[in-house]
Amino acid sequence: MSIERTLSAVNDSNRNPSSLKEAVGPISGERFMRRLLTREFAPPESLAALPKSERKALGYLVRAVRRWAEVYSIQEGSDGKARFYPTRATKNQIIRASEHNPEILSPYTVVLKAPDGNFDTVPMHQAYSRIIESTNVIGLLRDATKATKDKELKNYLKAKVHALQTGDWEEADKEWLSRDDEPLVDIVIGFYDTYTDRFLGRKYAAEAWTGVLNIEATKESQQFVDAFLENWAQKTGNTKPKVKVRVDETRIMSGQAGHEEGELRWTANSLPCQPELRRKIGSKFTIFDPSFDDIYRARSEAFDKYIHSGRLSGIPKSLIRTGILRRVMGHEIGHSLVPEGIEKRIGAHKNWFNELYCDLISLDGYFDIPQVYTHNREHEVAFAAHFSNGFLQHKLYKRTGEMGNYLPSHAIILKACIDSDAVHPLDGCLTWKDISEVRKTIHTLTDKVTKLGKDGIEIDVQQFRDEMFDDSIYDQILQTKSN
Repeated sequence: MSIERTLSAVNDSNRNPSSLKEAVGPISGERFMRRLLTREFAPPESLAALPKSERKALGYLVRAVRRWAEVYSIQEGSDGKARFYPTRATKNQIIRASEHNPEILSPYTVVLKAPDGNFDTVPMHQAYSRIIESTNVIGLLRDATKATKDKELKNYLKAKVHALQTGDWEEADKEWLSRDDEPLVDIVIGFYDTYTDRFLGRKYAAEAWTGVLNIEATKESQQFVDAFLENWAQKTGNTKPKVKVRVDETRIMSGQAGHEEGELRWTANSLPCQPELRRKIGSKFTIFDPSFDDIYRARSEAFDKYIHSGRLSGIPKSLIRTGILRRVMGHEIGHSLVPEGIEKRIGAHKNWFNELYCDLISLDGYFDIPQVYTHNREHEVAFAAHFSNGFLQHKLYKRTGEMGNYLPSHAIILKACIDSDAVHPLDGCLTWKDISEVRKTIHTLTDKVTKLGKDGIEIDVQQFRDEMFDDSIYDQILQTKSN
């Protein structure tokens, strides 16, 4: 299929989503295709303190993020393939074809099938060019560029417009990460993360957010990040990567970032996605403060429900929020520490394994930095929150049938702690006698998973999962509850 015919097929879908049915996949109904995923939050108090120029720029950016959801509605589908691959294509067919055309597995392409049976690709910025044009996202970004008086933000917005037109994503990421401080107003908009591609876990999807900087929370969080990375560098002998954090009073999230339920409801995100690019230019993760507050309430209830009351004595409620937040931060840091080359070596296991690795890096590293604790039991709260969140992931799985990438991590860590007798069930909850035994188990598992990440191949990771993953462990714990 020529690039002209490929673009024609996809651009037809920009005007009429149903025309994609033959090109890349089925449509589950007009209602589904018109669902625009956005999450909007009340304006933060800090909005009033923004200079007039930045408030004006933010207004344009909010509109751009809202409209970016329309691009995601074209990508999203009713099955794991979403709209990234032909309907009847198998995994083996796609992988074999990629040996001759590496662009087939590029995160930034849509795969189509020609009448002769061969596969072809089209870059996403071209595939969705007409819908991007019709939403006026680029025009709104240009309006924001004119409105802001922040020169570095201007440069970034110009680079982002250029990326949406040309596919030069790396240059925009460089501009985003190049500044030493954080802008009062920030935006992420483009194609990132592979959550929507549940077929091969390769393709990026449309997502966006914008918000206002929480200055004090960002400063405090960066101190935690720096202490965490310094400890990691001393333990491993490796050079610490450049990792920035932003606590964002988010106004709106959309597309892949706009999901409302379960693990799809984001509290944080780390970019860029590509490990090699993280090593090259650094990374930044954003904490979505209002979204985190929503999730915190659910996780706090789970903490009270699934951690035995005997372990909760003396723990103030405020400490639970701190422990949950910092565990999330440690996890996001972990994405910048994933062993090099892991994506190629462990294949289809990379997504859930990366989440397990990041969870362990977070929990193990948290034990080693008492100098930043706000309370002497802060690290205990962090792993207790991790355990209790596993029950929520299990509950979501039983309701939806979607395993996701997080449940295996939670279940594997919990099984290791129960097998070592560091943690045990009691009356439908979890408890432990000695925090040092939990620490020892997590440290041992972290070493094992790190070695597997550095040297293991796909079959090794599969054997590890077969040995360690048992989602029924949650039902077994709940069954110990007294009648």
